[in-house]
Amino acid sequence: MRSRVMALVLACSSAGPDQEAPDGGTTRPGAPDGGQPTTGDEEEPGCPIAGGPAEEAVFTAGGADADLAIEDRLVAFIEAARSGTTVRAAFAYLDQPRVADALIAAHERKVDVRLVLDERNQQLIDGTWQWNSAVASLRSALGDDHVLVCGGAETPPDGGGCIARDKQHNAFVLVSETCDGSHAIVLQTSAYPTKSQLFRRDDLVVVRDDDALFAAYAEYWNDLARQRRNNDYYRTADGASTRLFLYPRAATGQVTRDPATDTVYRLLHDNVECAGGTRVRLAMSFWTTGRDYLVDELRRLATAGCDVGIVANPDTTDGAVASALRAGFDADHLGFLPGVHHKYLVVDGAYAGDPDAHLVWTGSQDFTSAALRDNDELLLRLDSAAFRDRFMADWSAMFAAAPR
Repeated sequence: MRSRVMALVLACSSAGPDQEAPDGGTTRPGAPDGGQPTTGDEEEPGCPIAGGPAEEAVFTAGGADADLAIEDRLVAFIEAARSGTTVRAAFAYLDQPRVADALIAAHERKVDVRLVLDERNQQLIDGTWQWNSAVASLRSALGDDHVLVCGGAETPPDGGGCIARDKQHNAFVLVSETCDGSHAIVLQTSAYPTKSQLFRRDDLVVVRDDDALFAAYAEYWNDLARQRRNNDYYRTADGASTRLFLYPRAATGQVTRDPATDTVYRLLHDNVECAGGTRVRLAMSFWTTGRDYLVDELRRLATAGCDVGIVANPDTTDGAVASALRAGFDADHLGFLPGVHHKYLVVDGAYAGDPDAHLVWTGSQDFTSAALRDNDELLLRLDSAAFRDRFMADWSAMFAAAPR
Protein backbone atom coordinates (compact mmCIF):
# COMPACT_ATOMS: atom_id res chain seq x y z
CA MET A 1 0.00 0.00 0.00
CA ARG A 2 1.38 3.42 -0.89
CA SER A 3 2.13 5.77 1.99
CA ARG A 4 -0.34 8.55 2.66
CA VAL A 5 -0.06 12.09 3.98
CA MET A 6 -2.23 13.08 6.91
CA ALA A 7 -2.54 16.68 8.08
CA LEU A 8 0.13 17.75 10.53
CA VAL A 9 -1.47 18.53 13.88
CA LEU A 10 0.28 21.52 15.39
CA ALA A 11 3.72 20.04 14.75
CA CYS A 12 6.79 21.35 12.98
CA SER A 13 7.78 19.77 9.68
CA SER A 14 11.27 18.66 8.81
CA ALA A 15 11.34 20.43 5.46
CA GLY A 16 14.77 20.94 4.01
CA PRO A 17 16.66 24.19 3.45
CA ASP A 18 15.25 26.94 1.27
CA GLN A 19 16.23 27.06 -2.40
CA GLU A 20 15.92 29.67 -5.14
CA ALA A 21 12.57 29.76 -6.95
CA PRO A 22 12.42 31.04 -10.55
CA ASP A 23 9.42 33.31 -10.00
CA GLY A 24 10.60 35.08 -6.87
CA GLY A 25 11.44 34.11 -3.30
CA THR A 26 12.63 30.74 -2.15
CA THR A 27 11.15 27.29 -2.38
CA ARG A 28 10.93 24.88 0.49
CA PRO A 29 10.79 21.16 -0.39
CA GLY A 30 7.48 19.57 0.56
CA ALA A 31 7.26 18.29 4.12
CA PRO A 32 7.41 14.50 4.55
CA ASP A 33 4.54 12.26 5.63
CA GLY A 34 3.39 13.46 9.02
CA GLY A 35 0.52 11.05 9.68
CA GLN A 36 -0.55 7.46 9.95
CA PRO A 37 -1.41 4.84 7.31
CA THR A 38 -5.08 4.92 6.46
CA THR A 39 -7.58 2.34 5.40
CA GLY A 40 -6.90 1.85 1.71
CA ASP A 41 -7.99 2.87 -1.76
CA GLU A 42 -11.36 1.13 -1.87
CA GLU A 43 -14.27 3.27 -2.99
CA GLU A 44 -17.27 3.19 -0.67
CA PRO A 45 -20.83 2.89 -2.02
CA GLY A 46 -22.67 6.19 -2.30
CA CYS A 47 -19.55 8.34 -2.03
CA PRO A 48 -20.63 11.94 -2.83
CA ILE A 49 -17.50 12.72 -4.88
CA ALA A 50 -17.15 9.46 -6.82
CA GLY A 51 -16.07 9.90 -10.42
CA GLY A 52 -14.69 13.42 -10.02
CA PRO A 53 -11.81 14.46 -12.30
CA ALA A 54 -8.24 14.38 -11.03
CA GLU A 55 -7.87 18.09 -11.85
CA GLU A 56 -11.13 19.82 -11.04
CA ALA A 57 -12.06 23.48 -11.43
CA VAL A 58 -15.46 24.91 -10.51
CA PHE A 59 -16.71 28.42 -11.27
CA THR A 60 -19.71 30.43 -10.15
CA ALA A 61 -21.50 32.75 -12.54
CA GLY A 62 -22.62 35.55 -10.22
CA GLY A 63 -25.78 37.52 -10.81
CA ALA A 64 -29.20 37.74 -9.23
CA ASP A 65 -29.56 34.03 -8.49
CA ALA A 66 -27.52 32.17 -5.88
CA ASP A 67 -24.94 29.85 -7.47
CA LEU A 68 -24.18 26.89 -5.20
CA ALA A 69 -21.58 25.21 -7.42
CA ILE A 70 -18.57 25.92 -5.18
CA GLU A 71 -20.45 25.41 -1.92
CA ASP A 72 -21.79 22.09 -3.22
CA ARG A 73 -18.26 20.80 -3.87
CA LEU A 74 -16.91 22.00 -0.52
CA VAL A 75 -19.75 20.26 1.29
CA ALA A 76 -19.37 17.10 -0.82
CA PHE A 77 -15.67 16.73 0.01
CA ILE A 78 -16.30 17.36 3.71
CA GLU A 79 -19.07 14.75 3.65
CA ALA A 80 -16.70 12.36 1.83
CA ALA A 81 -14.00 12.50 4.52
CA ARG A 82 -13.49 9.03 5.96
CA SER A 83 -13.82 8.39 9.68
CA GLY A 84 -10.44 8.57 11.39
CA THR A 85 -8.99 11.05 8.88
CA THR A 86 -8.50 14.81 9.06
CA VAL A 87 -10.10 17.99 7.73
CA ARG A 88 -8.34 21.33 8.08
CA ALA A 89 -9.88 24.59 6.88
CA ALA A 90 -8.95 28.28 6.86
CA PHE A 91 -11.52 30.95 6.00
CA ALA A 92 -11.72 34.67 6.54
CA TYR A 93 -15.51 34.51 6.61
CA LEU A 94 -18.01 31.70 7.19
CA ASP A 95 -21.72 32.19 7.79
CA GLN A 96 -23.38 29.41 5.79
CA PRO A 97 -25.11 26.93 8.17
CA ARG A 98 -24.92 24.21 5.52
CA VAL A 99 -21.11 24.28 5.54
CA ALA A 100 -20.99 24.47 9.33
CA ASP A 101 -23.39 21.52 9.58
CA ALA A 102 -21.21 19.43 7.22
CA LEU A 103 -18.14 20.13 9.36
CA ILE A 104 -20.03 19.29 12.55
CA ALA A 105 -21.34 16.05 11.01
CA ALA A 106 -17.80 15.08 10.01
CA HIS A 107 -16.64 15.73 13.57
CA GLU A 108 -19.45 13.53 14.89
CA ARG A 109 -18.37 10.62 12.68
CA LYS A 110 -14.85 10.83 14.14
CA VAL A 111 -13.13 12.98 11.54
CA ASP A 112 -10.56 15.27 13.18
CA VAL A 113 -11.97 18.65 12.06
CA ARG A 114 -10.13 21.90 12.83
CA LEU A 115 -10.66 25.42 11.50
CA VAL A 116 -8.83 28.72 11.48
CA LEU A 117 -11.11 31.76 11.16
CA ASP A 118 -10.72 35.51 11.24
CA GLU A 119 -12.34 37.35 14.14
CA ARG A 120 -14.42 39.39 11.68
CA ASN A 121 -17.12 36.71 11.87
CA GLN A 122 -18.56 38.67 14.81
CA GLN A 123 -21.45 41.08 14.59
CA LEU A 124 -22.22 44.08 16.76
CA ILE A 125 -25.68 43.39 18.21
CA ASP A 126 -27.18 45.56 20.97
CA GLY A 127 -23.77 46.97 21.76
CA THR A 128 -21.97 43.62 22.12
CA TRP A 129 -19.93 41.55 19.68
CA GLN A 130 -21.57 38.21 18.90
CA TRP A 131 -20.57 35.36 16.60
CA ASN A 132 -22.72 34.69 13.57
CA SER A 133 -24.89 31.62 14.02
CA ALA A 134 -22.75 29.31 11.85
CA VAL A 135 -19.53 30.06 13.75
CA ALA A 136 -21.36 29.93 17.07
CA SER A 137 -22.62 26.42 16.28
CA LEU A 138 -19.13 25.31 15.22
CA ARG A 139 -17.55 26.66 18.41
CA SER A 140 -20.22 24.92 20.49
CA ALA A 141 -19.92 21.55 18.74
CA LEU A 142 -16.15 21.38 18.14
CA GLY A 143 -14.78 23.47 21.00
CA ASP A 144 -12.36 26.39 21.04
CA ASP A 145 -9.36 24.10 20.60
CA HIS A 146 -10.73 23.01 17.20
CA VAL A 147 -12.16 26.36 16.05
CA LEU A 148 -9.23 28.76 16.29
CA VAL A 149 -9.98 32.46 15.89
CA CYS A 150 -7.13 34.73 14.82
CA GLY A 151 -6.80 38.12 16.42
CA GLY A 152 -8.49 37.08 19.67
CA ALA A 153 -11.72 35.14 20.06
CA GLU A 154 -13.43 37.63 22.35
CA THR A 155 -12.37 40.95 20.83
CA PRO A 156 -14.10 43.22 18.31
CA PRO A 157 -13.15 42.60 14.68
CA ASP A 158 -10.28 45.04 14.43
CA GLY A 159 -7.08 43.30 15.39
CA GLY A 160 -4.85 41.18 13.26
CA GLY A 161 -4.56 37.90 11.44
CA CYS A 162 -2.87 34.70 12.54
CA ILE A 163 0.65 35.36 11.21
CA ALA A 164 0.11 38.76 9.58
CA ARG A 165 -0.71 41.99 11.38
CA ASP A 166 -4.04 42.72 9.69
CA LYS A 167 -6.28 39.87 8.52
CA GLN A 168 -6.56 36.10 8.05
CA HIS A 169 -7.83 36.13 4.45
CA ASN A 170 -7.37 32.52 3.30
CA ALA A 171 -9.99 30.23 1.79
CA PHE A 172 -8.98 26.56 1.62
CA VAL A 173 -9.91 23.10 2.89
CA LEU A 174 -7.61 20.08 3.29
CA VAL A 175 -9.03 16.54 3.43
CA SER A 176 -6.55 13.74 4.13
CA GLU A 177 -8.65 10.94 2.62
CA THR A 178 -12.09 10.50 1.08
CA CYS A 179 -14.47 7.64 0.46
CA ASP A 180 -13.58 7.38 -3.24
CA GLY A 181 -9.98 6.44 -2.34
CA SER A 182 -8.46 9.86 -3.01
CA HIS A 183 -5.95 11.22 -0.54
CA ALA A 184 -4.05 14.43 0.17
CA ILE A 185 -6.86 16.60 -1.23
CA VAL A 186 -6.48 20.38 -1.46
CA LEU A 187 -9.52 22.55 -2.15
CA GLN A 188 -8.42 26.12 -2.88
CA THR A 189 -11.03 28.76 -3.60
CA SER A 190 -11.41 32.49 -4.03
CA ALA A 191 -14.85 32.21 -2.39
CA TYR A 192 -15.85 32.18 1.26
CA PRO A 193 -18.77 30.05 2.48
CA THR A 194 -21.00 33.05 3.03
CA LYS A 195 -24.40 34.07 1.75
CA SER A 196 -23.06 37.07 -0.18
CA GLN A 197 -20.45 34.98 -2.04
CA LEU A 198 -23.20 32.91 -3.67
CA PHE A 199 -23.92 35.91 -5.92
CA ARG A 200 -20.33 36.59 -7.03
CA ARG A 201 -17.99 35.17 -9.64
CA ASP A 202 -15.47 32.86 -7.97
CA ASP A 203 -13.36 29.78 -8.62
CA LEU A 204 -12.48 26.56 -6.82
CA VAL A 205 -9.69 24.17 -7.74
CA VAL A 206 -9.30 20.64 -6.39
CA VAL A 207 -5.91 18.93 -6.40
CA ARG A 208 -5.79 15.29 -5.30
CA ASP A 209 -2.89 12.96 -4.47
CA ASP A 210 -0.19 15.67 -4.50
CA ASP A 211 1.50 14.68 -1.25
CA ALA A 212 4.09 17.47 -1.21
CA LEU A 213 1.51 20.18 -1.87
CA PHE A 214 -0.79 18.80 0.82
CA ALA A 215 2.07 18.71 3.33
CA ALA A 216 2.99 22.32 2.54
CA TYR A 217 -0.61 23.45 3.06
CA ALA A 218 -0.79 21.44 6.30
CA GLU A 219 2.40 23.04 7.59
CA TYR A 220 1.03 26.48 6.73
CA TRP A 221 -2.24 25.68 8.50
CA ASN A 222 -0.27 24.69 11.59
CA ASP A 223 1.64 27.98 11.45
CA LEU A 224 -1.65 29.88 11.22
CA ALA A 225 -2.98 27.97 14.22
CA ARG A 226 0.11 28.81 16.29
CA GLN A 227 -0.59 32.55 15.75
CA ARG A 228 3.04 33.62 15.89
CA ARG A 229 3.20 37.01 14.18
CA ASN A 230 5.77 37.32 11.40
CA ASN A 231 5.25 39.94 8.72
CA ASP A 232 8.22 38.53 6.81
CA TYR A 233 6.75 35.02 6.62
CA TYR A 234 6.92 34.72 2.82
CA ARG A 235 8.03 31.34 1.46
CA THR A 236 7.20 28.92 -1.34
CA ALA A 237 6.90 25.16 -1.62
CA ASP A 238 6.72 22.86 -4.64
CA GLY A 239 4.29 20.03 -5.27
CA ALA A 240 4.14 17.55 -8.14
CA SER A 241 3.10 20.16 -10.73
CA THR A 242 2.22 22.95 -8.34
CA ARG A 243 3.87 25.75 -6.40
CA LEU A 244 2.52 27.39 -3.26
CA PHE A 245 3.33 31.02 -2.34
CA LEU A 246 2.64 31.93 1.29
CA TYR A 247 2.26 35.46 2.71
CA PRO A 248 2.74 38.10 4.17
CA ARG A 249 5.83 39.22 2.27
CA ALA A 250 7.88 42.10 3.65
CA ALA A 251 9.18 44.87 1.43
CA THR A 252 12.80 45.92 1.25
CA GLY A 253 13.54 48.39 4.04
CA GLN A 254 10.64 50.62 5.08
CA VAL A 255 9.12 51.03 1.60
CA THR A 256 5.94 48.99 1.08
CA ARG A 257 5.66 50.01 -2.58
CA ASP A 258 8.42 47.68 -3.71
CA PRO A 259 7.83 45.80 -7.00
CA ALA A 260 11.03 43.79 -6.47
CA THR A 261 9.33 41.95 -3.58
CA ASP A 262 5.96 41.62 -5.31
CA THR A 263 5.64 38.02 -6.49
CA VAL A 264 3.21 38.85 -9.29
CA TYR A 265 5.39 41.65 -10.62
CA ARG A 266 8.44 39.37 -10.53
CA LEU A 267 6.78 36.50 -12.35
CA LEU A 268 5.49 38.85 -15.06
CA HIS A 269 8.66 40.92 -15.41
CA ASP A 270 11.27 38.17 -15.06
CA ASN A 271 9.66 35.17 -16.69
CA VAL A 272 6.94 35.96 -19.25
CA GLU A 273 8.30 36.04 -22.81
CA CYS A 274 6.22 37.60 -25.57
CA ALA A 275 7.98 36.85 -28.85
CA GLY A 276 5.59 34.02 -29.70
CA GLY A 277 2.44 35.90 -28.72
CA THR A 278 2.08 34.43 -25.23
CA ARG A 279 -1.45 34.82 -23.89
CA VAL A 280 -1.87 36.49 -20.50
CA ARG A 281 -5.32 36.55 -18.89
CA LEU A 282 -6.19 38.24 -15.62
CA ALA A 283 -9.39 38.32 -13.55
CA MET A 284 -9.21 40.52 -10.46
CA SER A 285 -11.55 41.75 -7.77
CA PHE A 286 -9.80 44.36 -5.60
CA TRP A 287 -7.04 46.43 -7.23
CA THR A 288 -5.66 49.49 -5.46
CA THR A 289 -3.02 52.12 -6.14
CA GLY A 290 -0.52 50.39 -3.87
CA ARG A 291 0.05 47.92 -6.72
CA ASP A 292 -0.76 50.10 -9.72
CA TYR A 293 2.68 49.32 -11.14
CA LEU A 294 1.16 46.00 -12.24
CA VAL A 295 -0.85 47.96 -14.81
CA ASP A 296 2.41 49.30 -16.27
CA GLU A 297 3.92 45.82 -16.31
CA LEU A 298 0.95 44.31 -18.11
CA ARG A 299 1.07 47.16 -20.62
CA ARG A 300 4.80 46.51 -21.15
CA LEU A 301 4.03 42.88 -21.96
CA ALA A 302 1.30 43.90 -24.41
CA THR A 303 3.70 46.28 -26.15
CA ALA A 304 6.29 43.48 -26.32
CA GLY A 305 3.85 41.25 -28.23
CA CYS A 306 1.94 39.34 -25.54
CA ASP A 307 -1.82 38.96 -25.97
CA VAL A 308 -2.96 40.50 -22.67
CA GLY A 309 -6.60 40.42 -21.58
CA ILE A 310 -7.98 41.81 -18.31
CA VAL A 311 -11.35 41.54 -16.55
CA ALA A 312 -11.71 43.63 -13.39
CA ASN A 313 -14.53 44.46 -11.01
CA PRO A 314 -15.53 48.14 -11.48
CA ASP A 315 -16.92 48.32 -7.93
CA THR A 316 -13.70 47.21 -6.21
CA THR A 317 -11.03 48.60 -8.56
CA ASP A 318 -9.61 51.94 -7.42
CA GLY A 319 -10.62 54.79 -9.72
CA ALA A 320 -7.01 55.72 -10.53
CA VAL A 321 -6.21 52.10 -11.39
CA ALA A 322 -9.33 51.86 -13.59
CA SER A 323 -8.28 55.01 -15.42
CA ALA A 324 -4.77 53.64 -15.97
CA LEU A 325 -6.21 50.40 -17.31
CA ARG A 326 -8.49 52.26 -19.74
CA ALA A 327 -5.56 54.39 -20.89
CA GLY A 328 -3.39 51.36 -21.50
CA PHE A 329 -5.83 48.84 -23.01
CA ASP A 330 -8.61 49.10 -25.56
CA ALA A 331 -12.03 47.47 -25.37
CA ASP A 332 -10.75 44.38 -27.18
CA HIS A 333 -8.46 43.60 -24.23
CA LEU A 334 -10.16 45.12 -21.17
CA GLY A 335 -13.53 44.52 -19.57
CA PHE A 336 -15.10 45.68 -16.30
CA LEU A 337 -17.67 43.26 -14.91
CA PRO A 338 -19.56 43.67 -11.61
CA GLY A 339 -19.51 40.72 -9.24
CA VAL A 340 -16.00 39.50 -10.10
CA HIS A 341 -14.36 38.13 -6.95
CA HIS A 342 -11.63 36.11 -8.70
CA LYS A 343 -7.92 36.58 -8.11
CA TYR A 344 -6.42 34.59 -10.97
CA LEU A 345 -3.79 34.95 -13.66
CA VAL A 346 -3.18 32.67 -16.65
CA VAL A 347 0.02 32.52 -18.71
CA ASP A 348 -0.22 30.38 -21.84
CA GLY A 349 2.96 30.37 -23.91
CA ALA A 350 6.60 31.17 -23.19
CA TYR A 351 7.56 31.33 -19.52
CA ALA A 352 10.97 31.02 -17.84
CA GLY A 353 12.53 29.38 -20.88
CA ASP A 354 9.64 26.98 -21.52
CA PRO A 355 8.09 27.89 -24.91
CA ASP A 356 4.87 26.02 -24.19
CA ALA A 357 3.93 26.71 -20.57
CA HIS A 358 0.33 26.54 -19.38
CA LEU A 359 0.20 28.10 -15.92
CA VAL A 360 -2.59 29.31 -13.65
CA TRP A 361 -2.16 31.29 -10.43
CA THR A 362 -5.20 31.45 -8.16
CA GLY A 363 -5.94 31.85 -4.47
CA SER A 364 -7.01 34.54 -2.03
CA GLN A 365 -4.68 37.45 -2.89
CA ASP A 366 -6.13 40.60 -4.43
CA PHE A 367 -3.94 43.26 -6.04
CA THR A 368 -3.68 45.38 -2.88
CA SER A 369 -0.75 46.31 -0.66
CA ALA A 370 -2.50 44.76 2.34
CA ALA A 371 -2.87 41.42 0.54
CA LEU A 372 0.85 41.39 -0.18
CA ARG A 373 2.24 42.85 3.05
CA ASP A 374 -0.32 42.65 5.87
CA ASN A 375 -2.61 39.62 5.44
CA ASP A 376 -2.46 35.86 5.76
CA GLU A 377 -2.83 34.98 2.07
CA LEU A 378 -1.63 32.53 -0.53
CA LEU A 379 -1.23 32.00 -4.26
CA LEU A 380 -1.34 28.54 -5.81
CA ARG A 381 0.35 27.97 -9.16
CA LEU A 382 -0.97 25.11 -11.29
CA ASP A 383 1.08 23.74 -14.19
CA SER A 384 -1.64 22.02 -16.17
CA ALA A 385 -3.19 22.25 -19.61
CA ALA A 386 -6.51 21.07 -18.17
CA PHE A 387 -6.61 23.84 -15.58
CA ARG A 388 -5.42 26.33 -18.22
CA ASP A 389 -8.32 25.38 -20.48
CA ARG A 390 -10.91 25.72 -17.72
CA PHE A 391 -9.68 29.13 -16.58
CA MET A 392 -9.35 30.40 -20.15
CA ALA A 393 -12.94 29.38 -20.84
CA ASP A 394 -14.16 31.11 -17.67
CA TRP A 395 -12.24 34.28 -18.53
CA SER A 396 -13.66 34.32 -22.08
CA ALA A 397 -17.20 33.96 -20.74
CA MET A 398 -16.69 36.86 -18.34
CA PHE A 399 -15.11 39.03 -21.01
CA ALA A 400 -18.04 38.37 -23.33
CA ALA A 401 -20.46 39.36 -20.54
CA ALA A 402 -18.64 42.58 -19.65
CA PRO A 403 -20.47 45.75 -20.79
CA ARG A 404 -18.86 47.60 -23.70
